[in-house]
Amino acid sequence: MVGQIPAGLPAFKAPTLDWNIMLALLPAAFVMALIGFMEATSVSKALAAQTHERIDTNRELIGQGLANIVGAFFQS
Repeated sequence: MVGQIPAGLPAFKAPTLDWNIMLALLPAAFVMALIGFMEATSVSKALAAQTHERIDTNRELIGQGLANIVGAFFQS
């Protein structure tokens, strides 16, 4: 049904940048990023409330952003 699934990890590859496509996708990407940030913030706050730890939402969002940037170079 799916076909052959490649084995191993994806190779390092710089993402291709097409400015016309990027401008067309910018509004949808902004909405998805906002929803992702709200979801990550709410989950981290809920976990912090359960464990009585202090959460830094700025660090949470910086970590998520860096993970997305690094992931772009590995075709994620």
